[in-house]
Parts: sequence; structure tokens; C-alpha cells
Amino acid sequence: MRKLKEDKKGILGLETVRVVIVTLLILAVITIASFLALTSLQTPIDTIDAQSATITNESGGFINITGYTLTDATKFGFKSPVITLVVNTTANDGTVVLSGNYTVDADGIVTNASVTNYASVNISYTYSFLGDASEQTTRITGNMTSGTTQFFANVPTYMILLGVIVLLLIIAIVLVVVGRFGESSTVRTGGSELTGGGTL
Repeated sequence: MRKLKEDKKGILGLETVRVVIVTLLILAVITIASFLALTSLQTPIDTIDAQSATITNESGGFINITGYTLTDATKFGFKSPVITLVVNTTANDGTVVLSGNYTVDADGIVTNASVTNYASVNISYTYSFLGDASEQTTRITGNMTSGTTQFFANVPTYMILLGVIVLLLIIAIVLVVVGRFGESSTVRTGGSELTGGGTL
């Protein structure tokens, strides 16, 4: 009887289901702990890794209604751009463009604030940005978040597959038990056969 119970446990695959669920829980705990650690480190890293830069006479700029994006605006954590000088180079006369003729937004886009367009200007400006440590920490946190979200979004699918496997194993054990029951209900004695408790 003990052997039969052990066989049933093995056939039903309950041990496999338990292992899968425990594995999912361990993965969840590790992911949450790592995410919390990285998130708590993000602010101090950003503070330590904050940097500033000064650009002098960036060429190829223009000032019109469409807007010109500062070259360094693509740097990670780019913020707080401040234009210190704009020189009109259209006529090569070095005329300074007054600050009332342009604006710059937080994304580093310079647009016209007057009716005058400037086809070619050199722009000097300062800005703040974050270094490599902040960038890498942010990317790792983002990857963990998106990877975890995608993984656990598929958990229902995994559970359905496990359910199907368990169902198939239950059917298999039922067939095995029914087969054994059929064999045990027939008793052979000498040349005679007893079936279902009949008498000789």
C-alpha cells in the first residue's frame, strides 16, 4: 500500500508543481530585493554623479520657429540648460543676439522669441547632466523592471501548462489504478476462476 502511495505521488507530479511554485517565489523575492536595493541607491548615485558642462560657440545652430536642439541635449540626465551667448554668424559680423530673441526649454530646444530669424548662429551654454554610474544604474533598474513584468505576465500561461500536465498525470494514475483493480478482482484457483467474489 505504501508503494502505491509513493507511486501515486510521483505520477501526479505534485512534487514538480511544488518545486515550480517555490522557484517562482524565490525569483520574485530576489527580484524585489534587487529592485529595492537599486532604487534606494539611485538617488545617492544621482547626487554623487551629477556633473555640469560648459559649451562655447557650438556652431551649426539656428534660431527660428521650428527650433534647434542643442548638441549635448542627448546626454543622459541632461537638464537646466542656460544660454550664455548667441552670436549671429549669418553675415560673419559677430553680432550678439540678445536674449529676448530666443528661448530654450528643459529639453535643450532653442526657438525664436521674436519675428527675426537667424539662419546661422554660434551658441554658448551651460547645463547639468548625470554620469555613467547613474546611467548604468538607471538602465539596470529599467531592465529588471521590464524583464520582471514580462516574466510574471506569462505566469498564468505557466500555471495553465502545469494544470494541463497535472490533469494528464491524474488521468494516467486513474487508468493505472483501474487496470490494477481489474486484475485484482479476478482470482485464479487451480483450473477454476473466481470473479467478483463468486463461489466455486
